[in-house]
Amino acid sequence: MHQAVIMFVERGYDNTSINDITNACNITKGAFYHHFMSKDEIFTGAMQVIIEEIKKWIDEKISSSKNIKELIQNFFDYSDYFSYSKYYDNVNSYTYLVLIDSIKKFPEFKIKVADYIFCNIPLIEEKFKEAQRKGEIKKDIDSNSFALHISILVEGLMFVSAVTGTESSLIANGEKIGNNLWTMIKTEA
Repeated sequence: MHQAVIMFVERGYDNTSINDITNACNITKGAFYHHFMSKDEIFTGAMQVIIEEIKKWIDEKISSSKNIKELIQNFFDYSDYFSYSKYYDNVNSYTYLVLIDSIKKFPEFKIKVADYIFCNIPLIEEKFKEAQRKGEIKKDIDSNSFALHISILVEGLMFVSAVTGTESSLIANGEKIGNNLWTMIKTEA
């Protein structure tokens, strides 16, 4: 599966064949079909692996955050993701195009991608409310809307960087967004 994930991320669904996968893994087509019924099955499995890896990385960032400021900074700190990932070392447009491929070819995958994008909203909202109770951030900001904004900004930044930028632009822009968000919500000292 590991090699298939790498190939699908680098080439996309249409440009990766079963022959490519079997050659890269040094296995026969018979061995491939012993484990997988089709290219579709290995592709959906590969996309699930990517989503689970990203979700685990984000979960670790959330759980290591001591307060809302650190949570925001961690959400937009991509400096360690590329060393964390087992499948790619830079964000490129294929990363997102492959996820879009998965949704187009397998509509049921839309739910999995949406779950990944929005699964952290309740935790962000909880930490946000806690910070409001402590007087660390403005009380007039709706916690649910703010949590939604965070999720959308994270994905938007990844998409824009994948299509137009590089790893360094993702890291620099993420830091700017995190700092700007904190400045907008913190209470005046």
